[in-house]
Amino acid sequence: MSPAAPGRRGGDRPVLRPHDEALAAELVAAATDALESGGPSALSVRSLAGATGTTTQAIYSLFGGKAGLLDAVLAEGYAALAAQLAAVAPDRDPVRALVDLAGAYRAWALSHPALYGAMLAPRGRSVEGGGLRSDRDGSTVRADGRQASAVLAASREAMLGPLREQAARIVDEDRVHAPGSDAARERAGAIARGIRAAVHGWVELEVREAEDGPEPGEDASARTAADARFAEYAEALARGLAARVS
Repeated sequence: MSPAAPGRRGGDRPVLRPHDEALAAELVAAATDALESGGPSALSVRSLAGATGTTTQAIYSLFGGKAGLLDAVLAEGYAALAAQLAAVAPDRDPVRALVDLAGAYRAWALSHPALYGAMLAPRGRSVEGGGLRSDRDGSTVRADGRQASAVLAASREAMLGPLREQAARIVDEDRVHAPGSDAARERAGAIARGIRAAVHGWVELEVREAEDGPEPGEDASARTAADARFAEYAEALARGLAARVS
């Protein structure tokens, strides 16, 4: 009798990998790579299982299906963006600190356009239902209307942390509201959301323009000019939000 082929039992059945945390991490990494390199159409359950040496059943066992795997990918995206923001050394001026955070947010988003697009996909333009929004009752839901996983919702909130911290410093320094009061937290939250929403709009326009290809003759000097325009925009935005007393 000939020996069994490596990785097979009895010479004909593949040795199945255990459905554990290591496999889950590999599947998330493979799905992230597929999304970033090939776009949403590359997110095939069968191809992802093949790339990680497992079966499609592993995706259902570990994530409950393709949607659950996508939730995990988006959560990792928010975690990576949060890490980029957390790495920004806060300026002594909280308004300047917000400007720096806006720049870091933009840089990360432009470096990961497909993943970022999936993270922020609005209703009607989702990636397999990806993207998050806030429902009327304040809960976080997917763009397809179903409830987001707790991990995904928590990752999104953690990403906003650095923006909220600097917004809170602005509110504390202007002394309009008592530090820690509901009014102070509400205003700080409004500043953070305003910065994030405005920067997202700018980035989305840049990503769409990039999809159409670079302008004729575009070079490093053009990109430097684009960075300068964004810096001016972020500065005006941050100072405008900081000056608004509510």
